[in-house]
Amino acid sequence: MEQQATMPTLGTPIEDEQLDIANASFELSEAETRELIDRQLQLAGWQADTQLLRYSNGVHPQKGLNFAIAEYPTLLDGEEGFADYVLFEGLMPVAVVEAKKQNKTVSQYIRQAERYSQGFQFASDLDKPYKNTPWTSEEKVYHIPFVYACNGQKQSKRLADEGGVWFRDVRHPSNISRVLQGFHSPAGLKRKLEQDIERADEYLEQTEILPFNDRAYQREGIKAVEHAIAKDKQRILLAMATGTGKTRLATGLMYRLIKSQRFKHILFLVDRSTLGTQAFDAFGAEVIEQGQTLAQIYTVADLGVDTTERPEFQVATVQSLVHRLFNSDTPLPIDFYDCIIIDEAHRGYTLDKEMTEGEEKIRDEAQYLSTYKRVIDYFDATLIGLTATPALHTTEIFDKPVFTYSFTRAVEEGYLVNYDKPIRYITKLSQAGIEIPKGTSVQVMTNATGQKTTALTPDDMDFDVADFNRRVINESFNKVICQALVEDLNPLGDEKTMIFCVTDRHADQVVALLNELFKEEYGKDWNNDAVVKITGNADQPSKLVESYKKNKFPNIAVTVDLLTTGIDVPKICNLVFMRKVRSRVLFEQMLGRATRLCPDIGKTEFRIYDAVDIFATLQVVNTMQPIVVRPNISIDQLIRELSDPELMQKAKAINVPCIDEVKRTQADIVLDEFIQKVTRILGKAEKFKHHPDQVKSA
Repeated sequence: MEQQATMPTLGTPIEDEQLDIANASFELSEAETRELIDRQLQLAGWQADTQLLRYSNGVHPQKGLNFAIAEYPTLLDGEEGFADYVLFEGLMPVAVVEAKKQNKTVSQYIRQAERYSQGFQFASDLDKPYKNTPWTSEEKVYHIPFVYACNGQKQSKRLADEGGVWFRDVRHPSNISRVLQGFHSPAGLKRKLEQDIERADEYLEQTEILPFNDRAYQREGIKAVEHAIAKDKQRILLAMATGTGKTRLATGLMYRLIKSQRFKHILFLVDRSTLGTQAFDAFGAEVIEQGQTLAQIYTVADLGVDTTERPEFQVATVQSLVHRLFNSDTPLPIDFYDCIIIDEAHRGYTLDKEMTEGEEKIRDEAQYLSTYKRVIDYFDATLIGLTATPALHTTEIFDKPVFTYSFTRAVEEGYLVNYDKPIRYITKLSQAGIEIPKGTSVQVMTNATGQKTTALTPDDMDFDVADFNRRVINESFNKVICQALVEDLNPLGDEKTMIFCVTDRHADQVVALLNELFKEEYGKDWNNDAVVKITGNADQPSKLVESYKKNKFPNIAVTVDLLTTGIDVPKICNLVFMRKVRSRVLFEQMLGRATRLCPDIGKTEFRIYDAVDIFATLQVVNTMQPIVVRPNISIDQLIRELSDPELMQKAKAINVPCIDEVKRTQADIVLDEFIQKVTRILGKAEKFKHHPDQVKSA
């Protein structure tokens, strides 16, 4: 596992932008511009030197070498010209580069490079990049497949057309020019030239998805992504509710993309090493075809960036790539990966989160997001984002989801559990509340369907969360809430609990109070391992997470942010909010920790204990609303309905899909809810049997 203690020193987005603009204001000579371009070509693996490697100096392509030959002559319609560079992979011309001085709109000069591709004249000793005939578009005939235009400068938002390396594949008229962060490597252009994309897309269209992805919605999601890829969409977003198997879908998708040869090298990118380890373990554990796992069929490299063997699959963290790309004398070529699958692609709630695994070395949230975006923008690759909670900035990066599987639909189809109305712990602090500014537009309803959406709603609510949370960290508030939790939770049972605190120090306070109060409650039956803090500052947090997932203890995990994303613990039945957040994204990630099915303990719903009135605050933007079948239904009424033969007969006619695809009636659901409620009552009765002094009058 890679070390992530330090991050490279980077400027803030504003500082970087100002530097780009300042650099662009200096007029470089043509020779200085060529030196910059030479360096960019050299970094990509080409032998480039404008002064020495010139056609006029008698330089010609050589077998086994990758020359960027300057001032290469061309002839089109009787008009002579000179390409600034022609890139040769051995004896084969593969690309033309048009170089321009600064303060020129670089993107428009792609057409000039195209003319040089049309006018290239083959000497008898050169290899042709096409099999039989050159590529045609109307009256145009292209002899070299790839063209570039550049001026040696980085691209910036405010100078979008005046920097970067602009690229176009001229083999098909539908291909458009696009800006890249650098040049492709010789091997990268060769792979592009040899790849049969149409054949790969046809394979994906005609080949059945393996039974490994046995759920209908996973098949829908895979097909939606493949169709987007076939349309040459470069950025693709998949939105699936937490607990519905994003990693499993990704495993099946990656297998198909590599087997079809649509891509050669896929990166699975995470922002935490714990998530990377979890994904790597899944790739090596889940049998996908003929008794073999993905890791047995193909090479899957562990965390870190393997630059030697070029495995089909690589798992890496954002932090490790920052080191490799921006703090290295030999950065990876932009074509090192041709597909990047980005886990938990929402990445937009750092104002509410505990900075972990090196992120604190970056100055602020804006800079982290800027660095994160620099990483995913660096590669010339198809980006596939996976998220349960697409934020506004996520859709700005990836566009709208090509497929969405919502929490509501997952609950209705029996793949996730619902939750009851939150249990509010009323305190003076929570009653005071925090106002949302008047006039804020937060919901849109489609009149035709009555469906409410929050796609364009700002994800951050405008109130002083920090001030509220500062007031939460006091002993009297914590003690009152912890006393209530001791009455409501069973820390020695099967149902697990997750408590969200404000800071690491706050988590320490809560753990100490709960241990003290539970010790008073259970005496010698108490186990000190039942309640544990799991944060980035805890001792061996990865082992604590693993123990929380697999063992009886810890039963109650007290965290800040480390467990809000991507941690799969189906036995979590209770969520406790002891902190405010202003981000819908983070809030829904927190809710997602408890949505998974767990038939082993009879879990059919999960419970929420709200000590800070967070639900009232974020009600207007919460897209994970509980499904209310019969509000306020009593156990007496449930018993009467279960005893009514006519009602039960009608209920059997209502079929609801279940995880094992066996039809399940509404009566079954009602029965499950009834059994779970009775089980909880019996559990409390058993507790009172051993502690009769705690029985309170009704």
